[in-house]
Amino acid sequence: MKIIGLFFMTLVFGIISMITSKKYKLQGDLKELCFPPVFSKILYGCFIISMICSVVIIYLWQDTGITILFLVMGIISAFTAWAISKYKIIIEEQELIVIYPMKKRKISITKIEYIEISTSGSIKIIVQNEKKINLDAMLIGTESFIEYMKKNGVPIQENKGND
Repeated sequence: MKIIGLFFMTLVFGIISMITSKKYKLQGDLKELCFPPVFSKILYGCFIISMICSVVIIYLWQDTGITILFLVMGIISAFTAWAISKYKIIIEEQELIVIYPMKKRKISITKIEYIEISTSGSIKIIVQNEKKINLDAMLIGTESFIEYMKKNGVPIQENKGND
């Protein structure tokens, strides 16, 4: 009956990640970059499907190994959906706020040396005396973000070579 405990732990983890993924809902006219919401919806769908498959397999075939495989797949998909829905980049006045799943980082726009755009569409923000920030090409709102940075005097460089 230990597999039932693992099932309920996975189910609780998935439900908690679904509830807490709504934490950073933004209101107003803030400029932001985020992943498309459909990504997390697809991953939560994978979580639900893997939970259903694990129940069917454990009760019809009593196969513990495959059930554990589906439970692990459920945990991975729920955690990934939670992390994707938490990741945001917000522009508030003269500050760039990068919200990671576990932390928040504020950077003044005046500290940004330049922004490099690669041929694949990904963006690198080079900050003075700090590490660079890599932005994925799949983020929503990159065009308006680049235009806003141009208006604030941040140099934009196009990378024509290999990424």
